[in-house]
Amino acid sequence: MPTSSDGVMEANFDPQRNLVNLVVHGENWFFPESPVEMTILRSTPAQVATPVRGAERVLAPGGTLVWSDNEAPMGVEVRYRAEGFYSSGGSHVSAQAIVPMMGAAWGLWVKVPGRPELTTRVEVNLAPEQSRETLGGYWQITGAVTQAGFQEVSGPTLAQSAGMGALMIPDLEVTTYSPAELSALQRAVRQAPGQVVLLQSGQPEEIPSGYYQVQSMSTTNPAGMRSDLQPLRRTRLSLVEVSTPAGPATGWSGATYGDVADAFATYQDIVDADVSYLDLATGNF
Repeated sequence: MPTSSDGVMEANFDPQRNLVNLVVHGENWFFPESPVEMTILRSTPAQVATPVRGAERVLAPGGTLVWSDNEAPMGVEVRYRAEGFYSSGGSHVSAQAIVPMMGAAWGLWVKVPGRPELTTRVEVNLAPEQSRETLGGYWQITGAVTQAGFQEVSGPTLAQSAGMGALMIPDLEVTTYSPAELSALQRAVRQAPGQVVLLQSGQPEEIPSGYYQVQSMSTTNPAGMRSDLQPLRRTRLSLVEVSTPAGPATGWSGATYGDVADAFATYQDIVDADVSYLDLATGNF
């Protein structure tokens, strides 16, 4: 796993879920005291360091923190640093861990920011039309002042613009091949705050990766058959590009209570196996 040179920041790309699992190792902070709060910073060749969603000044007893980032861009090197804050008021930034975001399957990844458990992948069936409108217009100057006075003459045509508007994709059609895939897509859109999802795909991209609000969603059954006979379904999404949404990270990508219960019958079994809380959180047992 990619780890910073000081051993503090560990980052591991999971191509099956297209996210980065992050661990800040509190035992490796080279200071007399351990941080009590933690921020994890992400940067890319095209983006300055920004806090990972939900991981900004969070409590981190002993300087240890387990987190995940499901919004890192695909196909580039991503750099992570941990900034620890001490009870005395000071702070320290760790060395960086560099993660190549390579190896995730091609397709359209549908993500809910901060909810990695809702991530799903679908196949684009029809390359969609895309459009942007100019925010502005043009004006014809119809009068001019000359030495003979004001005259009604044709003047220049002037353009004024405040840039381009949001990218609009009115009809993106995707394919799901099982009831589980269709349910995962519908659940992600339904549970996304404001119906804003992060769409990503490998190269070549059918649509630019970014945040989109789902304006409408409809599903058709091309074969007209029951799902146990023909599960293929086509879903059409109407999308509008939006800015990065605010909001916390409320999901979890590590080991669940059920995973631990399946592995250990009793708490004493955990003690006997000498499994740490960090191991339990990361699923390393």
